[in-house]
Parts: sequence; C-alpha cells; structure tokens
Amino acid sequence: RKIETALPALSYNPNSTKEPTLSYLFKDCGNLSYICEDLFVNNPDAMTAEGTFLNCSSLAEIPARLFEKNTLIRTFQHTFRNCSSLTSIPEELFRNNMDANIFDSVFAGCTGLGSIPEKLFARNTEVYSFQGIFFNCTGLTEIPARLFEKNISARYFSSAFYGCSNLTGIPENLFANNILATTFDSTFRGCSGVTEISPKLFEKNSAAESFTATFWACGLTSIPATLFEKNIAVLGFDSVFWDCASLTSIPENLFAKNTRVTSFNAAFRGCSRLGSIPENLFARNTEVRDFGMVFQDCTSLTSIPEELFVKNTGVTSFYGTFCGCSGLGSIPENLFVKNTGVRSFNRTFAWCTGLGGNAPRLWETHLSVTDYTWCFVGCGGLANYDEVPNAWKQ
Repeated sequence: RKIETALPALSYNPNSTKEPTLSYLFKDCGNLSYICEDLFVNNPDAMTAEGTFLNCSSLAEIPARLFEKNTLIRTFQHTFRNCSSLTSIPEELFRNNMDANIFDSVFAGCTGLGSIPEKLFARNTEVYSFQGIFFNCTGLTEIPARLFEKNISARYFSSAFYGCSNLTGIPENLFANNILATTFDSTFRGCSGVTEISPKLFEKNSAAESFTATFWACGLTSIPATLFEKNIAVLGFDSVFWDCASLTSIPENLFAKNTRVTSFNAAFRGCSRLGSIPENLFARNTEVRDFGMVFQDCTSLTSIPEELFVKNTGVTSFYGTFCGCSGLGSIPENLFVKNTGVRSFNRTFAWCTGLGGNAPRLWETHLSVTDYTWCFVGCGGLANYDEVPNAWKQ
C-alpha cells in the first residue's frame, strides 16, 4: 500500500522511437495510499507522465517534490485522474516542469479536492491544453483568479471545470492572459452553483472560435449583454446555455458582434423559465445555417417575434427549433418568409400543445424542404390542422 523508496532507473532502448516514460506505472493501484518524495529521482529522462496514478483512489497526498527531477516531462494527461482521496495539491508540484505543454484531465475526478493553489501552473508557460483539468471535481467551491495568469500559450480549456457543481463563482479575469485561447467547449458545464457571470470573462479572448455547451446546466439567472462582444472569431454557440433552467431573459444584442457564427444548435434548449425572445437576437448573424433545437423545451415561451429569422437567409435547418414549447399560443405567419433555402422542418413545432390560430403553409411556400416529419405533430389545436399534410404531422 505504500511506496517508500525511489524507483530504479527505468530501462528503455536509446535507439527506440518510443520516449522515456512514467506513463501508467501505477494505474488502477486502488490500495496505494502513500508515495515517497524521491520516487522518480532516478528517471530524469522521462518525457511523459500520462495516467501515472490513474484510478489510485486511496492516494491521499502528493509529495511536493515528486516531479522535481523530471524536468523533461511534456505531458501530464490523466496523471492523477480519479484519485478521489486527494484533498489538496502542493503549489510547487509542477514548478520544475517548464517544458510541460499538456495537462488534460490531470486532476479529473478528484472529488475530494477542496481547493486549487493559485500558483500551481505559474511556471508552466508552454502549456497549450488544459482540457478537462478539473473535470468533475465536485469538492471545489472556488477558482483562484490568477490560476492561468502565466499560461500565455494556452489554447484549449474544454471541460476544464465540467461537473464542478459546487463552484459558486467564476473570477472575471480568469482567462485575461490567455489571448490565444480558441476553445471553451463545456468549460463550465454542469456548474449548477454558478448563478452569474462577469461581462469581462471572455473580454481578452478574441481568438475564441467555439463556445459549445460552455454553460450547459449552470444556475445562471441572467446573461451579461456584452459577454461575447469581443469574441468576433466565434463559429458556433451550440448548446451554450442548454438546460440553464433559471434563465428568464436574453439580452437582445448578446450575439451582435459574432457575425461569423454558423450554428446555434440547441443554444437555449431546456431553458424552461425563459419568457421571451428578443426580436433582433440573431439580426447580425447572417452566416447561420443551423437553428436546430435552439429553443426546444422552452416551455415558458408564449410567443415568437415574427422577424426573428428575417436576416438569416442561408439557414438550412430548423430541426426541432421550438419542439416541446408547450406555452406557445401561435406561429407568426411570416416567421420563415426569408428562409427560402430550408431543407429541414423536422419536429420544428412538435408537441407545441398550446398552439392556436393557423399554421404557416410551409408545405406550399418552402418547396426545397426534404425533411418535414413530425413538424406539427401534437399541435391539434391549430385552426387549420386538418389542412396540414399528413406527412408533416406524423
């Protein structure tokens, strides 16, 4: 259960193309509870430490100087993943690993962690990927404001704090120095304790291209109007606020500067308290092709602005756009009048059980449509429901 002496130098063939490694040495050693500080001193040539202690669920402490002599290590991916008994991390753990460039999922699943040292990565200036680094660390309640301050090469923050359900806030300058960052997919997904975001959170990240599922299932009650104002390179906001069930409104100019976006698929899906949609919400997003499921299951919506999609002339998919919006009372007659290239109206208004008035005659006006199954299924309250072709409602 304990390793109290240093490992001998690991043998490897100098003529081999394989790099010297510490990877997966103690993977699945579930009873390992203690490791000595000089464990790897005889292996200064090691270049990777991927999954070294993966699933060592009894390991309760990491020696501060564990990797002090391993200055060539570049990869710390999954190194301590699922070490659920860890309660803290030494601040100087990686201070000598200045060549390290990947820390993906290094502490993912460490559910016992209660805090993160602010200067943990202060000397790791070459790191370009922090994906999943604290994934599902449910014991964390806060993030140090200067955690990534020195990591000026970082590009990927996907799933970094995914599942950290006890976080109560996000420092406004957390990514201020990461000006090369391109990806924030699922970064705070499942952080249900986060109720507000600073408008400056992504202010310096003008290179960001994707915010897919960034705040999925967060406890947000509002969105700052200028949150994405500086992110002019963004191509997609798919699922960005999916299941933010406490969100009641959307700023009209939220996406006004994001003119390159091509997809808003499921962006507000499941926002069950959302009461209205600003008419000009997508007015500047003229490159959009996909509005699939964007408001699916927004059950508190009672109406749709007639000119909501008037500027989005290149859209090809409205798959499930308002599916399950049971509070909607009617469909504007000219809602899709400018969207002449649509290919899919599959489930667009499926199970919108509160609909009255007439359904727009899409089967006559949009002849390019090839996928229309269940478009009006469950919408029996429509005045012209009997005129809707069977293929559009079953």
